[in-house]
Amino acid sequence: MSVLDAIVRLYREWDGDQAFSEYMIMNVVAGELWIHHEDKSRMQKELRLCLNSLIENGDIAKTSDLYKPLGKALNTLAEYNRTERRYQETISSQNKMFWATLFSALAAMGSAYAAFKGLNIK
Repeated sequence: MSVLDAIVRLYREWDGDQAFSEYMIMNVVAGELWIHHEDKSRMQKELRLCLNSLIENGDIAKTSDLYKPLGKALNTLAEYNRTERRYQETISSQNKMFWATLFSALAAMGSAYAAFKGLNIK
């Protein structure tokens, strides 16, 4: 999603109805120093794979060697963000349930211990 987000961000920041090269997209995704990275060819292959996938999904269009976001890109990003938010809410809820269960178990053990001690006093 970072590639699609980068393309949409570039499109919003630049004036007009402009398309962007792989180089410009890579600068946003990986930073401007990616060209000096020892794995730059692997990074470019990964970017091309992502771009081809986005073209297949209808999120971006390719004209010659330039890429431009389509309207579906916003829907895809919105759905991704919604899914991520739900995931985070689920994780938070599960953590709260874990702690509630742990404290309930400790309270039950304390209650059982107190009841056991109370029976032994007589």
